[in-house]
Amino acid sequence: MQLGEITYNPSQGAFEALATHSTDTRCDRIACQFTAPLNTPLLVTIRALLKDARRQRKSTDIVMSRRKAACSSFAAVPVGSPM
Repeated sequence: MQLGEITYNPSQGAFEALATHSTDTRCDRIACQFTAPLNTPLLVTIRALLKDARRQRKSTDIVMSRRKAACSSFAAVPVGSPM
C-alpha cells in the first residue's frame, strides 16, 4: 500500500491522504484520515494513515475507487523519508 501526498486539514484537525493498494489486475484507492496535532512526527502520521487505509479496505461499507492495474500515476511517499 502506498500513500499519495499527505495534507493537513485544519478544520478537521487531521492529516489526510489517498492510499493506493495495487494488485496485478486492479488498484483500490482509499481516502484515509488521522486526527492529530499538526506537529505530530511524520513517521507516526504515515503509520496511522496506512493503518486507517487497511482498516477501511477490510470494511464492507466504504466508498473506494477501483481502476485497472497501471495506476501508479502519482508520486508515492516512501515510509521514513523526509517530505
